[in-house]
Amino acid sequence: MKKLGLDVAIISDPKNVTYLTGYLDYGATPVPTYLVLLRDGTDVLLTGERKADAVSEVFGDEVITFQNYHLGTRMVARPDLASTLLTPLVGRAEKVRKVGIESWHTPKVLLDSVQKAAPQAIYIDLSKPLESMRMTKDADEVAAIKASCKLVDYAYSVAESVATPGLSEVELYAAVHQKVVEKAGGFRYFSGDFTTGKRSVDPGPSGAPTGLTLKKGDTLILDLWTTTRGYWADTCRTFLIDATPTREQLHLYRVVEKAMKEGITKMKPGATGGDVYRAVKKVMTDAGYSKLFAHHAGHGIGLDPWERPFLIPGSKDIIEEGMVLALEPGIYLEGIAGIRLENNYLVEKDGAVQLSKYPIGW
Repeated sequence: MKKLGLDVAIISDPKNVTYLTGYLDYGATPVPTYLVLLRDGTDVLLTGERKADAVSEVFGDEVITFQNYHLGTRMVARPDLASTLLTPLVGRAEKVRKVGIESWHTPKVLLDSVQKAAPQAIYIDLSKPLESMRMTKDADEVAAIKASCKLVDYAYSVAESVATPGLSEVELYAAVHQKVVEKAGGFRYFSGDFTTGKRSVDPGPSGAPTGLTLKKGDTLILDLWTTTRGYWADTCRTFLIDATPTREQLHLYRVVEKAMKEGITKMKPGATGGDVYRAVKKVMTDAGYSKLFAHHAGHGIGLDPWERPFLIPGSKDIIEEGMVLALEPGIYLEGIAGIRLENNYLVEKDGAVQLSKYPIGW
């Protein structure tokens, strides 16, 4: 705010509210919640009455509430309820000239309320600055991602023990999901790619589990995700169903392993996302599999499963200490195998430290 000369900033993206306050709405119908920052250092959270207790557990500054549930008039809150509180709140800051908003997410009804209090104000977009801030993680964010990685590591141990011929992808998902929820001690978001056989050789996005059954000798790609306090883990392992890998399958696996190792060497402060991608791609190209690696090499993770920096050819994002990155090379050869490996890494000053621990290797 100081750098941009803002008198008021309004944070409206729920994930950015979480980022700045720690408050995460787990409800099936989230209540509109907005963080308002004034130039004098005042921080105010606007939210529904029924969320006040949950907010107070993590947010120690001022909370202003609106009636988000009323048996006679409403069940679901909309942004207009918060907007009626915004005009007097913005009016606390005298001579409001510059207001920071998120153009990617701010409802017009909020802007209308700001205009009533500050008709001469100009608007400064905070979308990209906030996106850039979130690229590097603080210690509490890293701790949450580590906890997510630990839970996903456990999920792989369950999956490897129950994945047998005749089991469907859906049945495998259900079995692993049950154990993950039991391990977490309650509800936990858990999903991912569960692809076997002909589906495992498709690098596309169709990874949700289906009724397709696991067959002896098929590859099984499990790209698993969970969250802790909103922070993601996103890792991948490839298993072979009840069989010893053929020479061709083992060769492909070793190429993917080598690509991952080369990518790790580039995940250091000062490199770009494009540098990491090219290191991975070179291994694939040198092995003759350039066309079989058709997707990104990885991405940042945090409150979103895909965050900058993106590990793609055109990325000029500079890798910095404190970023958490997912690296995921893969090869997909019809009739032979689909193989993808993915780990999550914390970038430190001397390189990348692996956060996901479940073993890789055939």
